[in-house]
Amino acid sequence: MDEETSRREYDLVHEILTVNGFDHYEISNFAKTGYQSLHNLTYWRDEQYYGVGLGASGYIGNLRYTNTKNINKYIANNYIDYREIVAKKDDEEYFIMLNLRTSEGIDDKKYINHFGYSFIEKHKEALAEFVESKLIKIEQGKVIATYNGMMVLDFLIKRFCA
Repeated sequence: MDEETSRREYDLVHEILTVNGFDHYEISNFAKTGYQSLHNLTYWRDEQYYGVGLGASGYIGNLRYTNTKNINKYIANNYIDYREIVAKKDDEEYFIMLNLRTSEGIDDKKYINHFGYSFIEKHKEALAEFVESKLIKIEQGKVIATYNGMMVLDFLIKRFCA
């Protein structure tokens, strides 16, 4: 499917769902208020989680890991198949990418608590440009991609992570 057709279909789905009371709470997810996937929101908010069981993944502190899918290894207490210590730069990029996908956006207070400085201050020039072009809005200390911003989200993320 070409990009133009894809955009028209996305716009149509968005219109039908929002007119019928669904919130567009993440770039690829809609739900009625109170019925958003808490499981998925944990990922999009870049929150920590434990992975328990075969093939499960977890994210604790700066460690991302995936358990083995092999039952014998798991029983023998050799259960972690993959581990990654997330560098601060990567952690910051994950935070930006994941939070910007949501209708909640990047909460500057959470950003400051996590990284020690303000996202809004660090990116004030790019934010001014994106606010003027109506790709981003800033409300109550949160940086939120507009509907049009969601359509060029990869571009926005690349600018913030450069």
